[in-house]
Amino acid sequence: MASFKITINNKSNNDRAFLLFQDMPVPSNLNQKNVFANIYQRSPTINGKGAAHTDFTMKQQYFAIYGTSQTTANGAIRVDTGDSVPAKLGPNGTLAVVTTVDHNGTDPTWDQSQMANTAQAKGGFDLRADNTFKFPNPNEIYIGCGAPDPKTGEVIPIQTWLAQPGVTSQIFPRVIYYIAFGNFEPGVVVDRNTIGQVLKVDFSGAAIPNATFTLTNNGTYVPDDKVESNGVHWSFGNIDGV
Repeated sequence: MASFKITINNKSNNDRAFLLFQDMPVPSNLNQKNVFANIYQRSPTINGKGAAHTDFTMKQQYFAIYGTSQTTANGAIRVDTGDSVPAKLGPNGTLAVVTTVDHNGTDPTWDQSQMANTAQAKGGFDLRADNTFKFPNPNEIYIGCGAPDPKTGEVIPIQTWLAQPGVTSQIFPRVIYYIAFGNFEPGVVVDRNTIGQVLKVDFSGAAIPNATFTLTNNGTYVPDDKVESNGVHWSFGNIDGV
């Protein structure tokens, strides 16, 4: 399975913690405002006055997930994975179906009887909440896509939405990532209005999936001389414009 690496050198003269989240197309049958990107990885605070750096490593490995949310101490919404199943991308990809325990409408579980079915869309997998779900759900059950923490293997939500009964959505992960500043925990919902400027790193078609950037003291990023030759595309700016 393919793996990817982003290295950030901090020469900004300011200590910074960096966040990574993934660019995922909103499933075509869901309202964009109801589908959330979630923080995937967070670095420790990196010194900005020396040669300190941080590495983010990602694999092209995905999971169908369900879980619940909670409000963090700083007021952000964090989605926590309750359970997950590995997701194979199509054709002959995964069809994961979430049902409820004893059809009670509130407590999620996987419908194992449906797991032998497959999704045919190239590069994607299907995720369905069956008709037993109540909506709105008193437990606020989220479903979506997760990816493994590179250190612990814990499955972290990277795109989520509230489960809607009888809705099957196609998920198409892509190897495009954003780097931002912040101290939010993995799983926290990204607020596009407050995230600030981001570094966008696109590994689609890259010959060598590694990229190193330096954060400068004017707040912008400079790529090293291998980024272009590796076939990695990048941009920097407001999240809706990069």
